[in-house]
Amino acid sequence: MRPVFALVSLTMAVTGCGTEEPDPAYRLNGAPTSPGSGDERPSGGSAPPTEAAPGIGSDPSSGEAPGGGDSIPIVRQRSLFDGTTSVDVLPRVSFGANWITPKTADAAIANLSSRAAFSDAQGSSIDAVVDGEPITDPYESWHYALWISPAKPLEADTWYWLTITHDPNLPVWDAINRDGVAADPETFYSRFFTGSAPTVLRVVHEVGGSLYQVFLSEPIGVGTAVGRVSVHSGAAPVTGCVWWLDSCISDQTPLLNSGFDFRADVRQNTVATAMRLGGTIQGSGRTVLEGAMVAGGVLAEDGKDVEVLLGEDAWGPCTSSNGTALCWNAEKVPPPGF
Repeated sequence: MRPVFALVSLTMAVTGCGTEEPDPAYRLNGAPTSPGSGDERPSGGSAPPTEAAPGIGSDPSSGEAPGGGDSIPIVRQRSLFDGTTSVDVLPRVSFGANWITPKTADAAIANLSSRAAFSDAQGSSIDAVVDGEPITDPYESWHYALWISPAKPLEADTWYWLTITHDPNLPVWDAINRDGVAADPETFYSRFFTGSAPTVLRVVHEVGGSLYQVFLSEPIGVGTAVGRVSVHSGAAPVTGCVWWLDSCISDQTPLLNSGFDFRADVRQNTVATAMRLGGTIQGSGRTVLEGAMVAGGVLAEDGKDVEVLLGEDAWGPCTSSNGTALCWNAEKVPPPGF
């Protein structure tokens, strides 16, 4: 077996340190589909409008949008994607923006500050603080970097939502979702957990094949998953191995990542209805079982493992894979009253 070296998971970038790397859950078959790279116009839904109130949007190179007039700024999430766990109690959530200049940034920052808040399941709300700076990297597709943080530390081991109310003059877009389609900017919210609680956010599978791609809410020690993963598509569980690159790995593999491949022992002609994760799989701070007990996961009958209920009807075509694969995504949970 070729040596496998420890990797630092991209998801670690969303735990409060402000790095702007894409979540691995936005990759399919190894190809990154990063929010903040390439063409930033949403691939689904309606495109942002092309007129804005004076003072917020303008072309940073000419002061005018193509064809004259101002342009609506495009603001899109770049970190702390929905479902992320192991988040710091003072997160700094990254956004990229176009059509915002140093001259108009103060107005945009004040606008976002008045609309953004962090809230918990009981409806308690904490004001948000927004700051930003121009992006000068010629390879960046964004003109301006923005960060949103809570005005005071959040409680540990708590589910929170970052919510931003709608303003047609400064719409905020969710990250490109896990099937390559932009979310409705009128309903922006992103849920996260301020503690370690590794859970499954996304599963990709080609019917007739044996491989399942599993994407998680935080990094795990991938070697700790060896021998502790199975899928169910009928009465009997289907076992297999944790697959990395081109072979099964051992439980001694020193690999840290927020995703792994599971290769079933037999080809699967139907999608799995459940996946079982061994409770001792180690996340950033807690095991899968410990995290489920704190964050509200579903325990298996034996109380030692965690059950991920996939459901046959919850699978759908992965729009970014030309229809050859099916995807399951964890349900996006809205904040109370949203």
